[in-house]
Amino acid sequence: MSVGMLDKWRSHVVANAICLASRKLVEKHSKRSIERLKPHRSREAGTGVLLLVLGVSLSSWTVLADTVPGFVLRWGTQGIGPGQFLSPLGIGVDPQGNVYVADTDNHRVQKFSGDSTFIASWSGAGRPGGGQIFPSDVAVDPSGVVYVSDVGRPAIIRLDASLNYIDEWPVDHAHTQIAIDPTGQYLYGTYAPLIYQYTTSGTFIRSWFTRDDPDRDANWGIACGSSGNVYVAMESPHVVRVFTSEGTFLREWGGLGTGNGQLSSPLGVAVSPTENVYVTDSQYRVQIFTSSGAFDGTWGSEGYGDNQFIVPDDVTIDANGAVYVLDSHGIVRKFAGGIVPVHETSWGRIKLRYR
Repeated sequence: MSVGMLDKWRSHVVANAICLASRKLVEKHSKRSIERLKPHRSREAGTGVLLLVLGVSLSSWTVLADTVPGFVLRWGTQGIGPGQFLSPLGIGVDPQGNVYVADTDNHRVQKFSGDSTFIASWSGAGRPGGGQIFPSDVAVDPSGVVYVSDVGRPAIIRLDASLNYIDEWPVDHAHTQIAIDPTGQYLYGTYAPLIYQYTTSGTFIRSWFTRDDPDRDANWGIACGSSGNVYVAMESPHVVRVFTSEGTFLREWGGLGTGNGQLSSPLGVAVSPTENVYVTDSQYRVQIFTSSGAFDGTWGSEGYGDNQFIVPDDVTIDANGAVYVLDSHGIVRKFAGGIVPVHETSWGRIKLRYR
């Protein structure tokens, strides 16, 4: 692109964009020739920021180059000691970035810092009636209260940030997975074809079927977006379904298959701060979708390596966009960043790493 063309745009914005591009992407793609540099103005009101990356120019509300979260660290092995797991099923994070794991067959919840340091565990101390717990999932509200779904004696248990028992409420059916909306007002739980909604103090509000055939539908993972919508991973019929907080069906995507955008027994689902949806399935991978269901990226393969999975049962995302994937073979993997929603242009689909 000539200097004359660049002069048509704000010079300080161009400089910032070039700096950002060089730091995030240019090194990775330095061998790729740059073609068709065409300016494009956003139709939205705003600064009109121009980003020039890999032959594509876009305004500030759009994106930069394809990418998926990068591996950061991993921890855990199979066992009974601190930092070890036996068939863990659920994972959650608090506002400070601490990580909680429902260590199901060890009958406990474990807490770690975001860099894998063991902090504490809870195995039922202080709970009336005592006995073992069978935690299948854990979620944390904005104030730091920890919620545990016990499928052994069906209940939602509340703990403080130090994993001290607060109270609990019984539920009619054991909830395999739970989620809390971003306001901290509601808790949602999955059970077979049903979704249950409560206040976070334990008052039942409503339940609804996840559509179609109650005898065949089987849900598993559940998450809430910043919009208040509820995302449900349907292990059968292999889709993600989206509902309003009142249970009104909005849309679904997926379908049985192993290709990009298809799903095979999806298990975990999480929503990023930018409303991107991360889904784990039986094909040893994590897929990323926009909130409307457009496929946006994937990573993973079968194995025990840094970017591999055996049974990626659950996924959660912290306030900074870090992605944690829980493998039921006893491993937590952390990946950096995330992706903002894709913007379609005449030159293709591109996106910006979330920081």
